[in-house]
This record gives sequence, structure tokens and C-alpha cells, in this order.
Amino acid sequence: MERLRQAGINARGRIGWETDGTRARLAFEAAVLDARHSLAASFASIDPACPLLSARARLFGASWADLLRHLLRRGVSVSIALDATAGAEAATALAAIAQAAEAGGLAGRLTVTRLSHPAARAEGGGWPFGLFPRGHRQALALVDDRQLFLSAAPTGARTGRSLFLSAEGPVVTEARRHLDGFAAFTAGVRPVPPAQRLLRTLCCPRPGLAGRITPHRLANEVETAHSMLLRRAQRLVYVETQSFDCLGLARHFAQRAAAAPQLGLILILPATAPPGRTWFDRLRQRQALALLTRAFGARLFIGLAPGGCANVTLFDAEAAVAGSADLGRRALRADTHAGLYLRRSDDIAGLRAALMRHWLPEAAGENFFDPVRAVSAWRDLAQENARSGASGPRSLLPGPRLRG
Repeated sequence: MERLRQAGINARGRIGWETDGTRARLAFEAAVLDARHSLAASFASIDPACPLLSARARLFGASWADLLRHLLRRGVSVSIALDATAGAEAATALAAIAQAAEAGGLAGRLTVTRLSHPAARAEGGGWPFGLFPRGHRQALALVDDRQLFLSAAPTGARTGRSLFLSAEGPVVTEARRHLDGFAAFTAGVRPVPPAQRLLRTLCCPRPGLAGRITPHRLANEVETAHSMLLRRAQRLVYVETQSFDCLGLARHFAQRAAAAPQLGLILILPATAPPGRTWFDRLRQRQALALLTRAFGARLFIGLAPGGCANVTLFDAEAAVAGSADLGRRALRADTHAGLYLRRSDDIAGLRAALMRHWLPEAAGENFFDPVRAVSAWRDLAQENARSGASGPRSLLPGPRLRG
């Protein structure tokens, strides 16, 4: 991984992961309950009314709002940044908690900030690029500046498909620096420090006509890490993503397909497009998928997940990139996102098995996991699901038929 180190992507630190949304929320509740002095977070939005799951947390109330009140009474400082376009309702609910805390003599212990992306602008003008909103879409939290939790909003109501990351070590310092500075970075008033293990998407306003089309990129480390790790992939790349409409990244996949004739690709997309996708997004995704189809041919399986999917890419059993960013151009080049680089010692093989088993029947054989046979096995499974009318959030269906 010398090239990754030269690019500043350092594999130090300790990473954990959880693929079950319920277990992830239980783990986060436990960490928050153990907080001694601080909880700092940035989410697109959260739900303070979200029910608590653990018996221990429910000793202090029924919802996350109750848990936050408990933290404030214990003297824990809570700081939450929300995206201005998505977090209005949550900000109102949190403001009520802050006011109640202030009335109870706990002034200043809860800070809630709604942040507009400085490069955001009103849609319109008839330009397709006007349908290019920018926001702070990351999902990360720090407990006591000691533990980092990342990539899935832990206070959302969703308990199904998810990938939730936790980390300790030097990456926590990176995350603290990012949380403290991303508003200034995206405003263009403070330089962006180099990355090590935390991978970021950051942009700021660009003056003139060009700025009306694309912002100035400050960091596109999620895309860069994908491009670099692809060059090392030999057998199988496994991807789950909410979107795949970045043509630049699709070309990197296609180039690697030509250079590595044994490389297979399993790509899982949501069966229903996530909210906010435009006709332009759908057009670009179709173009990107057609590019992959031409490049990989029979070595490609595209599956549609009725229950949605995570945002994660695994390169053989050697490395992975996961976080809040999908593989769409908006997430990779415009919105604010944060992710992590994982290496073999983070149990990539175990993570891949856990992610794959989510979609597979209990009696799934070794052919579903073997890099040489996996693509055809997954294709056969999806086609059988379609023929038999299998339904449910874990029943993969065949992807769109595109001209190769």
C-alpha cells in the first residue's frame, strides 16, 4: 500500500464494523451512555423522537431526546451540526431541548447548528446542472474524543440494511479536526489538512460562471481511494451503493476491467431510487452502467435490492472504502461526506462474508463467495428470484439490461 501512504492515506488505528442496523444502534447507545464529557456529531438530519432500543438506555426515557437530556444533566456537552436543507425539523426539536436545559440551569451544554453549504445555490434557470444541490450529508459522531462512529445516522428509525463503522486511535484526531473545520473548509476560509485514514469529500464556492456549474473541489478522497485501490484489485470487487452515476469513476472501473481480465464485479443498487434523484442523475447512471457492461461483460453482475443497500466497496479481501458517500457524482464531488479506508487487518474477509450473506439463502454454497464463480452464481440467484416471484428486502433482483 505504498502508493496509498504516499497519497496520505494511512492505515493506522483500530476499526470495527457492524452490518445490522439494530445492533449498530445498540452499540451507539451504549457508547453514548458511557460518555464522560462530550458528544460531537454532524448529520444531514436526526430524529430526536427515535425510540431507544436498549433496556439500559430506556431507564432514562423512551427516545433519543430523553437520552440527550440525561447526558446534559450529567454534565456532558453535546454539539450537533445539521444540514440546513434536511435538518429543519430536527433542529426545532433539539432547540426545545436546549431551551429546557437552559431553564434548568444547564445553559450552553447543548449546541445545535444548522449549516448551509456555501457552494449551494438555488435550482432553476433551465440548466441540468441547476439540479445539483450541495449539502453536508456526512454522518459521524465522536464520543469523548475517543471513539468515532461513522456512516449511518444512529438515531434514525431505520434498523435494516446498514453498515456502521467505529474507530479508535489516530483517526479520531482526524475526525475531530474535520468536525471542527468542515464549515470553514467549505467556506474557503481555512486550508484543508491532509488525509490519513479519514476520507472526505469537500468543496467550496468557485467564482464566476464556472462556479454556477461546478464547485471548487477541496478533497475528493473517496473517489481517489477507489481509483487507487482498483489498480490493485485482481479477483473480485464487491460494491453496494445508493447511486452509481459518476462517469469518471465508471471509466476507472472500465480501465481496470481491461487491464485485469480475471477481475469480476458485483454491484448492488437499490431497487427504488433514493429521494432527490433527478432525471439527469438517472440518465448518468444508465450511462455509467452501460460503460461497466461493455467493459466487464459476463464478469459483471448488477443486482437490485428492494430493501436498499449500504455504501461500501471491497477490493478482493485486501481493502475497503465505506462511509456516508455513495458512488454518485454529487456525493463524490460536491456534498460533504466522510468515510474510512479499511485494510486486511480490519477483517475485510469477514466484512465481505457478512455483507454477502445478507442477500443469500441460508444454504448458499462456496460458489457465491469464490471470486472465480461468484458473479455467475449471483446472477443465477437473482434470475431465479425474478422467475419465482421472491420478494422481501433481502431478495436481490436482476439489474437493468444494458447493451454491452
